[in-house]
Amino acid sequence: MSAISYQQSAISNQQSAISYQLSAISYQLSAISYQLMPTLLEVLSTITQRLTADC
Repeated sequence: MSAISYQQSAISNQQSAISYQLSAISYQLSAISYQLMPTLLEVLSTITQRLTADC
């Protein structure tokens, strides 16, 4: 039984490590999107200015 419980705790440790890595990845992705937001807004405003200038 002790070998089985050792394996189970190892598996749960791996699962928590994986979920930690996933949360770190999602945090990095949100940081990237936060950095890209001003650029996207700038592109949108440029497109809008050009469209209004054409009219």
